[in-house]
Amino acid sequence: MSESDTGKPVDDDYYEELGASDMQPPHQATGEEDGAMFLDWRLDPHVSHSDWTIRIITKNKNKDATVVEYHVHRNVLTYGLRSSGYFQRVCRIESDFRESSTRTSQIELEQVLAEAFPTMLDFIYQDVSKRQVSLTSTSATVLHCLAQYFDIGALRYETMAFIKNSLHVNNCGTYYKQAYTLRNKVVLGVLVDFCATMICGIFPRVHTIVEYAEPQFWAHINELSLATFRELTNEALLPVIESTAALDLLSAEASLVKNPEHSKLSSLQERCIKPLSCNYKLMLDDKRAATILQKQGSLFLSSLLIESLRVSSNDIVAKDAEFKSKRERYDLQ
Repeated sequence: MSESDTGKPVDDDYYEELGASDMQPPHQATGEEDGAMFLDWRLDPHVSHSDWTIRIITKNKNKDATVVEYHVHRNVLTYGLRSSGYFQRVCRIESDFRESSTRTSQIELEQVLAEAFPTMLDFIYQDVSKRQVSLTSTSATVLHCLAQYFDIGALRYETMAFIKNSLHVNNCGTYYKQAYTLRNKVVLGVLVDFCATMICGIFPRVHTIVEYAEPQFWAHINELSLATFRELTNEALLPVIESTAALDLLSAEASLVKNPEHSKLSSLQERCIKPLSCNYKLMLDDKRAATILQKQGSLFLSSLLIESLRVSSNDIVAKDAEFKSKRERYDLQ
């Protein structure tokens, strides 16, 4: 005990001197520092108190599996504007999903989707980790696919807004290749609408989408005129037509012709006769092929028949010559 100025005893345990923490503001840690104040899936799971594990599995051509683990937090994945409907369903304690008991999700993804998975997590964690996610023309379609799979409405909206705002004649081919490879029908629909309004800008300067897009893609462009279709399929741009594409191209052209003129063949019809005749055997019992060919007119059908007979005759001559050659070798023995 000590005495105050008044002479009364003072209890030393009654108060405490101000410490350093009382005088200085806390250190503003960033999301990249150890012990950061911002929550991030990249942190040590013991430090961040991770309560869920995501195991992403990819397989190569030999079916060899590669597994990458991500230690995440249920409250971030399932709550807020950036939450995932997929994880809301599997992370519930009372759910029937096996994940709810093991607190582990095992998900198999294609390689390109697996590579973008960390960016998807960054997007979900953005409000708590302060880690910004930037979209590009090469990542937007992939992230949109992940947003569809994991039911992330905010990411679907942002990626689609980016695609629509960034889409132009110079990158529409890149968008098409990714959307087609990943079977993203939503992005393909956006590309159909874009190409319908920008067809004059696309042809003939931009060759990538003309080169890569399948015939069905162009057939879905309602505003595509017959004249434009024939420009896109002229001999200069499409010198060789595969037999697998010939029927689709003929079907697309027929759908655009309002008043068929069967007195002469179109350039496309002339170039489709040879590839089709080389595969005449495959069309004999193909009902879809028969339906398409019936719309081509009698001149086309007769021309196709004559060419098919010529090919068939050549096949017979070739086989006869091969048989004679084998017989002569046999006789010599």
